[in-house]
Amino acid sequence: MKNVKNSILGLCLAAMSTMFGQTEPQVNFATATPSTTVSKVTYEYLLADHVYLRENPSIKGKAVALLPIGTKMVIQEKSEREDTLDGIKSNWYRVSIGNDSGWVWGGGLIAQKTFGSEASHNVKFAYGFESATVNEAGEIEQKHQLRAFKNGVQIDKIVFNGHQSKALEIKNIGNKGLFNVEDIIALDIPATEGNENKGKMYIFGITENLQT
Repeated sequence: MKNVKNSILGLCLAAMSTMFGQTEPQVNFATATPSTTVSKVTYEYLLADHVYLRENPSIKGKAVALLPIGTKMVIQEKSEREDTLDGIKSNWYRVSIGNDSGWVWGGGLIAQKTFGSEASHNVKFAYGFESATVNEAGEIEQKHQLRAFKNGVQIDKIVFNGHQSKALEIKNIGNKGLFNVEDIIALDIPATEGNENKGKMYIFGITENLQT
């Protein structure tokens, strides 16, 4: 039986060129309503590690807790004001974590997608925007991030170029029979115009140490 000791994320690009977007990324999440039943509650997860839960929707708000990556939460409310940090625009969200409640900024801190490893039920992946900057040509260069974590501890992180100012389609397709590969994360790269894909990007979760 294989026991994952360490996970290394490796990147493979197919049919891709340098990718730029013309608008800043904007991150939004749906909020729960008073009529939302327990069975229909949607959980979100922290993308970043060591995130402050704050009393108010502001980076200057008093910190009430320090949260690890992968913290499971329910989004209850969003702020009226949007803040732009690291080139990403997003509201602040009031979240509940067990009996605790507070505010977390959405962009770059809350995962836009979270899914599990095919090889280990304890390992999970969190995906979202990382940053957006304007280059010398006046184009916005976007970066995305994928983090692997286990039991609230980050295992690895990879940052890669993005394209459009929206989340990429991403899923775990298993190891496809490759030796020493536990997970292959596949992303569809959209074309600049239209609905067709420009290519694929693959991120490999590689096992360093195996035990039989």
